[in-house]
Amino acid sequence: MPKKILIIGANGMLGSSLLRFYSKLSEYDVLGTVRNDEAKLKVFKQGFTNIISNVELSNLDIINKIIADFHPDYVFNCVGIIKQLNAAKDYLVSISVNSLLPHQLAQICSRHNVKLIHFSTDCVFSGIHGSYCETDVPDASDLYGKSKQLGEIDYGGHLTLRTSIIGHELSSNHSLIDWFLCQNQTVNGYSKAIF
Repeated sequence: MPKKILIIGANGMLGSSLLRFYSKLSEYDVLGTVRNDEAKLKVFKQGFTNIISNVELSNLDIINKIIADFHPDYVFNCVGIIKQLNAAKDYLVSISVNSLLPHQLAQICSRHNVKLIHFSTDCVFSGIHGSYCETDVPDASDLYGKSKQLGEIDYGGHLTLRTSIIGHELSSNHSLIDWFLCQNQTVNGYSKAIF
């Protein structure tokens, strides 16, 4: 019997990559959620029909129902307010989505005996120290890093993965790659960056 994975936020860079990867594997039954029909159409154009649209995460009853009906083994939370969005400057939005939502999802998952895999960011660190390891204490100084750190789940058998990814967004052009491609001049980079 295949393991079931629910991907919340299946139209972002991370969510669409996970949807694409796990949908190819016969040992997984994958279902994704997106916020609206426009996002669903973009995912459909990639060849995926295993999507539920109009999933507004401010209504946790919807997520609870999807989990109760689908019975996933794992829920991947790929939703977040990224630093590049104007909404990332709004304290209420950033804290609601990046800090509070992961804990709300963990509670729902725990009630259903489902494991939550939540994704955080290396931006929980300021970068001043460098060469961080997972036992280092986060020292972000901006709203984005602080809000993501508050959303990290370290209880209930759930998992938080801190990551930094580079790639194309499925439904927008907010990614670092897209920014580089739009530049008409030389762009300074980093040396000794480790991903």
